Amino acid sequence: MYGAGQLDQQITFYRSRLNADGMGGFESNDAPIYQCWAKVKRTGAHEAFTAQSTGRVINCTFVIRYTDKIKEYDYIQYNGMKFNIVGMPTLDVRGNFLEIAAEIIE
Repeated sequence: MYGAGQLDQQITFYRSRLNADGMGGFESNDAPIYQCWAKVKRTGAHEAFTAQSTGRVINCTFVIRYTDKIKEYDYIQYNGMKFNIVGMPTLDVRGNFLEIAAEIIE
């Protein structure tokens, strides 16, 4: 269980959108869709090794209060870095928190 005091890092979720450019083409724009407080956990050596054996690279886990505003195809901006969302399982039976596994975008 997580408490409000543990959610001490501010993160922003972005979604890429295609907009018509007025000349028959499209351009991609990233728009902020949700900002919240999170607990940020760096991936430990054991977790990194396990994720690597399954073909995924997980750099951080973000714990936030539950919301239905974000999707797995969004990305996270935190501390000047972008992270792709890898998965979002709920943490507890009540569904109060989401634990979001993410990998850094280089």
